[in-house]
Amino acid sequence: MRSRGMANRLVLVLAGLVLVAAGAAAARWGGEQVVIAGLGRLQRTDDSLLLAAGCAGLAGSLALLTAQITRPAPRLLPVPGFRLTGRAVRHAAQAACSAVPGVVGARCRLMGRGRTKGLTITLTVDSTADPGDILAAVSYGVAPQIAPLLAPCSLHTRIRLRVRRPRPHRAL
Repeated sequence: MRSRGMANRLVLVLAGLVLVAAGAAAARWGGEQVVIAGLGRLQRTDDSLLLAAGCAGLAGSLALLTAQITRPAPRLLPVPGFRLTGRAVRHAAQAACSAVPGVVGARCRLMGRGRTKGLTITLTVDSTADPGDILAAVSYGVAPQIAPLLAPCSLHTRIRLRVRRPRPHRAL
C-alpha cells in the first residue's frame, strides 16, 4: 500500500462489509435467534481456536498500528564526503522559503530513512499574496536547491499553504 490513508480505507471497507453481512444474516433469521445461535456455537468451540483467533486479531491490530508510525530522518545524514545533519537541511529550507515574497512563516519537516527522504514544507502566506506564485517560487526555486544536499537519496517534497487572514485592529 502506498499510504496510511489507503490502508485505513481498506480496513474500514472490510469492517463495513463484515457488518453488512452480519446485519443481513440477522435480518434473515431474526435478531434474537442469531445472537442465541452465535452464543451456542461459541460455547461448543474449542478454546484453542478462540485463542488463535484472538492472537491473530491482536497481531493484525498491532501491524496496522505500527504501519501508522512515521519515521523521522536520522540526525546525521550519510552524504558522501561529509556528515550533514537533518536539522541543517530543515533550517536551510526554512530560510530559503522565508525569503520568498509573501511568505509570513515557514516550517519544514524531514522524514524517512534509507534511499528515500520526504520533505514537508508548511508555508503561512500573507492574505494579499498570490498562492500560485508562491507555490511556483518554492517548487521551482527552493526545492531544487535542497535536493542536491541529499544527493544519493531521492527527495519527495510536499508543500502545504496556509493563508493568514487579516485581523481587524481594535481601538482601545
